Amino acid sequence: MWFRKYALNNISPSASSKVYVVPDGIDSKAVAAYYAWSMYAIDIGHLPKDQRRGYGNYPQPLVLLGRLGVSVNHERRGLGRSMLQHVIFGTQDLSKTIGCRGLIIHAENINAVNFYRHCIQGFLSSPSDPNHLLLLNL
Repeated sequence: MWFRKYALNNISPSASSKVYVVPDGIDSKAVAAYYAWSMYAIDIGHLPKDQRRGYGNYPQPLVLLGRLGVSVNHERRGLGRSMLQHVIFGTQDLSKTIGCRGLIIHAENINAVNFYRHCIQGFLSSPSDPNHLLLLNL
């Protein structure tokens, strides 16, 4: 649903987020998986207390993974995990070049939270929302 409604708005050069798509085959117009990411600034008070020291009272730069979706035809094949790893590697690259504290994921529901926690150890819950997961200091 999200992909059909919003993804096209996010592929223009001036869009505030970018969408990466894995097609469902070489000549297919169907989508096997996708994710949308952007830059994000989080209020320092929305970070865990032990992550606030030394950063003043300023918003902190993060990468936001706003959406990650896998077609039901491709579930349980590792595609979602691979796309998440791509996001993490991209976040690490950004943190080396422009300054970025890490990754925040706005998980849609508890099933999504469980998926992310199953894939990657070390996610912290944001104090502001239990469906917001943080992976800091990459």
